[in-house]
Amino acid sequence: GFRNDFQEAMEQVDQAYLDELLTSSRPSNSNQKGDVNVPDEEITYEDIQKMSTKLNRGDRDFDMSVITQFLQFMVQMWGIQLNSRGTAEKMSTRGKMDSATYAQTREYLKPLFRKLKNKSLPEDITDSLTEIVKHLLERNYIL
Repeated sequence: GFRNDFQEAMEQVDQAYLDELLTSSRPSNSNQKGDVNVPDEEITYEDIQKMSTKLNRGDRDFDMSVITQFLQFMVQMWGIQLNSRGTAEKMSTRGKMDSATYAQTREYLKPLFRKLKNKSLPEDITDSLTEIVKHLLERNYIL
């Protein structure tokens, strides 16, 4: 259930912190203490907005592609925001919980990303996600 998954994510964050402490003698410019793993995608918000003009026009494969890129972009921005926190904040209980929530969310999104990549997402879910992404890109948060 949720509790076990969250506990596991918290343990992974704690283990990552311990690993960082053990390897802190090695110089590393790329990752700082408490950083979360961020996917490295080469897509910008502007690119996604341009693609969104063709959303929901009957091309389900295109819609799934835009949904995938939007969700990956959001996860990437979330990870960057988490990594921009100070070390003290990252190592606080709240910071560790935020990092664990991020890691858990990435795990939970994997099946969705797999179905989007394989273009095997059921039509009703595709339609709903397309509608949600379209409204988010239009910044229309209240329906």
